[in-house]
Amino acid sequence: MMQTVSFFRASMLNSSYSAFKLVLASNKNIDFATRIISAKSESAHARLAKLNSSCTDYRDTLLKIRQYDSFLNKIDYIQCAGKNMYCLDYSIPVMSLN
Repeated sequence: MMQTVSFFRASMLNSSYSAFKLVLASNKNIDFATRIISAKSESAHARLAKLNSSCTDYRDTLLKIRQYDSFLNKIDYIQCAGKNMYCLDYSIPVMSLN
């Protein structure tokens, strides 16, 4: 039930948090979540370029970009863990428990 709600929020409402929750629930949702979060990140970067740095929206947009980057980095880590690979952003190898 919770995955259904998260999927609805991610797909219809473009919720980056719900998309990230789907990845935590199942690795099958990595591509779907990455597309949503990447699109939101690109949109936020474009909006940030148009804003004045003294504007309050500038700070809010910058925080959103940091959140999207954090989600994407965590998704990359989860994807590496699923493939039993060394993750470039981390100094320790990721091992599977299988």
